[in-house]
Amino acid sequence: MSKKFHVNEEFEFNDSEMNAELLHREGDWFHLLVNGQKRKARLDSVSADGKTFHVRTEGEFFTVNVKNDLDQLVDQMGLSNLDDSAVGDVEAPMPGKVLEVRVSEGDEVTAGTPLMVLEAMKMENVLKATGAGKVQKILVEKGITVDKGQLLIEMTS
Repeated sequence: MSKKFHVNEEFEFNDSEMNAELLHREGDWFHLLVNGQKRKARLDSVSADGKTFHVRTEGEFFTVNVKNDLDQLVDQMGLSNLDDSAVGDVEAPMPGKVLEVRVSEGDEVTAGTPLMVLEAMKMENVLKATGAGKVQKILVEKGITVDKGQLLIEMTS
């Protein structure tokens, strides 16, 4: 059963052990009822992609990684465990539509550089470079529908 945690926005966790209720807010601190216990929590920072939260609670620090259905599917497919040190050709992790190509042929990229945005299952997924390299050839363009495993970008080291 999913539980919902409210802090300005609503986040849904699939961890049935998590049960939090916002009692009230005081400045930067949120007073929560977590699994029956009163706790104070403060959001220290949020990652640029909005999926990693650094939370402080009365002397403890937590990193909360929020994964949507697409992130969970990528994990299940084993695509989140790829070797980050070597640049490789970019293939579609699932069928979808190319919404945006963010690089051009000849561009030099580093690990984590956004290459393109692929829409799959009504969610946007940013495909990023796995390592440092050069965009050799872009084989798709905006608006194209692609199949799982289809080569999208050829990369060289």
